[in-house]
Amino acid sequence: MMITFVCLGAAFWQWVELADRLHHLGRLLFKFGTHSNLISAGSFMVVVFFTATAVFVGLGLVAATQLRRAGSGLRFWSLLSVLMLVTGALVWGSLLASPLIEIVAR
Repeated sequence: MMITFVCLGAAFWQWVELADRLHHLGRLLFKFGTHSNLISAGSFMVVVFFTATAVFVGLGLVAATQLRRAGSGLRFWSLLSVLMLVTGALVWGSLLASPLIEIVAR
C-alpha cells in the first residue's frame, strides 16, 4: 500500500518538474523565437531521471500485482502512477529529441 503512495508521489513530482520545464521553455520561445538550444539538460540528470522513472514504474507494477491479488481498490492508483510516470518520460524524451534542448555533459 505504501509503495502505491510513494509511486504516486513520484509521478506527481515528475509532472510538477515537467510543467516547470515546459513553462520555462514556452517563456523562452515567446521571448526569443524558435532558435535551437534554448535550454540545456545535464547528461547525468537525464540518466538519473530515466533511471528513477524506470525504478518507480517497476515498483508501481509490483504494487499493482500485489494489490490485485489482495483485491484492493488501491490498484487503480498504482496503475495511474505507472501511467503518469510513463507519459512523463515520453514527454521529456520527446523534448530531449527536439532541437530546442541541448544535452550537455554536467
